[in-house]
Amino acid sequence: MNPSPVRRTRVRGSGVASGWAIQVVVGLLALTGPVPAARAAPRSCETALSVTPSTIPAGTRKARITIPAGLTDVQLRSSSGSVTSPVRSGAGAMVAEFTAAPESPPVVLVAAVGPTVCGSAVLRIAWEGLAPARGMPVSLVLVDPRSLTAAQEGEVLVYVFAVDDRGIPRSRGVPSIHAAVGSVTGVEMISRGVWRGRLRVPAGEAIATTVEAGFDLEPRVTASLARAPGDPVSIQVTHEPPGGAAGAGALGAVVASIRDSAGNLTEASLALESEEVLVGAPVRIDRGVYRAPLEARPGTRGNVAVVAARAGAAVGTTSFIIAPPAAAVVRVIPPGPIRSDRSSSAQIEVVVTDASGVPVAEVPVGSGGAGEFGEAFPLEPGHWTLPYRPPRVLEDTTERVVVKAGAASTTADLRILARDSRFSLGLKAGAALAGGRVGPAAGVEFGVWALVGEAQLGLVLGVDWWMLTERSTVTIGGVPSGYEGTQNYVPLLLSLAWRAPIGERWLFWATGGGGGAWVQSQAQAGAQAQVLESGFAPAASGSLSAGPRLGPGSLFLEVRGTWVGDPQLSTLSGSSFTLLGLLGFRFDVG
Repeated sequence: MNPSPVRRTRVRGSGVASGWAIQVVVGLLALTGPVPAARAAPRSCETALSVTPSTIPAGTRKARITIPAGLTDVQLRSSSGSVTSPVRSGAGAMVAEFTAAPESPPVVLVAAVGPTVCGSAVLRIAWEGLAPARGMPVSLVLVDPRSLTAAQEGEVLVYVFAVDDRGIPRSRGVPSIHAAVGSVTGVEMISRGVWRGRLRVPAGEAIATTVEAGFDLEPRVTASLARAPGDPVSIQVTHEPPGGAAGAGALGAVVASIRDSAGNLTEASLALESEEVLVGAPVRIDRGVYRAPLEARPGTRGNVAVVAARAGAAVGTTSFIIAPPAAAVVRVIPPGPIRSDRSSSAQIEVVVTDASGVPVAEVPVGSGGAGEFGEAFPLEPGHWTLPYRPPRVLEDTTERVVVKAGAASTTADLRILARDSRFSLGLKAGAALAGGRVGPAAGVEFGVWALVGEAQLGLVLGVDWWMLTERSTVTIGGVPSGYEGTQNYVPLLLSLAWRAPIGERWLFWATGGGGGAWVQSQAQAGAQAQVLESGFAPAASGSLSAGPRLGPGSLFLEVRGTWVGDPQLSTLSGSSFTLLGLLGFRFDVG
């Protein structure tokens, strides 16, 4: 790289003025600090790029681009299509291949920049054998160099190349240039159709930033500036306790995160060392993040271990206790509500660790309560399952148990749910309402149940009874007479039923079914003889009930609606609908 010549300028004026100016410059430099300058570049942009052929006929779509002289660090871009990276060919020349896009415009602008190279060329595309047509104005923006270190402030050169709709370099206007990070200054024309400015980028996050340029209302063009992490300045080291199926002597791992002065994770050659433990080879798990396994040295127990990490001038350390084998903490993870069923057992999870939270191999033992504990089964180091067979209970309850491992122990509360029986027997009594009449009612039911998830499905056979009485005045032979009628209904119903718990103590029931009803009617008008007759009629019924668990069963309040068909009696005809309100108790009998 040849540095640009330095022009000396003599400053006229008094010595006092010159000294004041020097002080101002020195003061500004002290405030801003050193800023890495953009690389040296040609004063003008007149490198003649050769494009062969200069016009691509339909179907060819490829051209050869030759840069007459330059170093290997040359950047080449095109406004449409794609170009390969320039490679050296012959005495100082570099070549690349251009491939047109499927719908390339008539004019394609190709530009190259580098430490000693700056130039552009126009490639024309003719479709269907026609001469190349005039297109739209075309622009390109390039940044040189293409990447900066994100750990400190720096500068890059921004080049804007532009041709008009005839493919001739533009000579008027100044492009506006904006960057997503930093500011662009000193934009000037260095050759016909070429402008250059300086982009100053502050230190920050190591991610690519975008530079955008354009003329007035024309479409904007963009370029990307990569920002790479800087040299390592700090290392954060953390200790990961062992977990999973760790082998004997395993102490977990250390994780080292290497960062530059701006806080970016950065790659580096990492060395890990410790006198107390064995440190494995670090494995890269992400940019700037490395992990290494730890093993205890034979015979080492109960000491504090220190692991140091080094990368260049950066150093970081972490310390941790090499876990002794004795248990210090026992933690129980209850399995949730346990159903009282002597045919099966629940599995209680137990975690046993030392004072530092590292799993140890002490075997937990359970005691207390009315249930029975089995032998603990290991899942992984320090993680066990403890079988527990609950007692038989008639109502939901809570048992407090004790779990020990070595000298450590803890208590846990286990929720025991009463066993759902397969059979139920219910007795109920209340009132019946039909046609504005109210009478007594009672019933008995027997149910068979099967557990489905959290609910139960069953068949319920029920017998209900209610009586309704009517007193009124009728006219017989023109003479008013008293009338009294009494009806007794006894339906026999087979219903599908569903019941489910609500919370911890309540049950909700729903039934629906049908069958037949025996209907008796007794009527007497005035001094006439009493008429007593009975018959059978179809019946259908549905009910909803809810109530709390209480002792061996549950108390409930039921609302039932029953339809009874026409019994075809001389004193009673037509169907009826009766609403029942019943209070009862259902026993769990098996």
